[in-house]
Amino acid sequence: MIQKPANSVDWYCSYRQDRHAHGKDSGISPTAARLNSSLPDPHVVRRSREYTTQRDHAYGYFSQWRTAAKDGALLYAVLRIGLFSRFIGWIDAAQEAGWTPRLDRLWHAEMTSEKQPLPGLLFEAQRCDQLPEEAIIDKWAWSSRRSDLYGRLEGAAALTAYRALAEKKVLATRDYHNNQTIVTCDEVGLAGGAGYVFTHDASFSFRLLVVSQKQADRLAVGVSCKGSSTPIDDQGSFLTASAAGKQATKERVFSTGLPSTTISGGSFFSPAPTGTFAAGNVFAGGPAKSLED
Repeated sequence: MIQKPANSVDWYCSYRQDRHAHGKDSGISPTAARLNSSLPDPHVVRRSREYTTQRDHAYGYFSQWRTAAKDGALLYAVLRIGLFSRFIGWIDAAQEAGWTPRLDRLWHAEMTSEKQPLPGLLFEAQRCDQLPEEAIIDKWAWSSRRSDLYGRLEGAAALTAYRALAEKKVLATRDYHNNQTIVTCDEVGLAGGAGYVFTHDASFSFRLLVVSQKQADRLAVGVSCKGSSTPIDDQGSFLTASAAGKQATKERVFSTGLPSTTISGGSFFSPAPTGTFAAGNVFAGGPAKSLED
């Protein structure tokens, strides 16, 4: 028997939850129930139905390629995996089939038949442990945005978002005088699946940049340098003086691992690796060779 809480709203919610827990009619239409059951948990995408479908579908391809590859061989693949459930599903399928996803070598492949570049991935024929979702979502964001900057907030929104971030790991901090001689503090760190740069000063000005984990690592190195006072611009890069010293210029630093590549008809043009795998969503695969080569 359901104990009715004092508050009628609490009672209604408790009633719905109790009926649902015991497999009884919750009052939700069958269509709504199906929609609710298909919603992914944004905190654990691997629990979603779409992820499982994509992983199982991709496993067949990667297992076939693994049987044909020697240990240490490299597989280059350009994939239509824009959705995160597909991105992580295909990466996990490769890992389960005996490939190591080299996400540090992620790049963009321009294709004449596609409006947007497709993610190019490199896999090495050797076993590895499953990667955490936070590491994969960071690379997915970098691939989707084609930038190390994921977002920028200022003022009240910046402070609110900074305080709402997941558990923060501070990589480096510094205090310095900005161009207006106002005491300013930069904090560079990691939170969840991304990096961040939080800047605030004595005039209660706030700015929050959400950047890639790799960019956060780069910025932390510069911030940690003794006497460092070079500002970080709105794009998440250090401002550097021009050769003439007249004006600060933006210097963007990206690490794509492999060059941008144009693909036509499923084949790479130089300077990218050559070779073709025309199966499913995979457009190209490179020759088997060791990393030392």
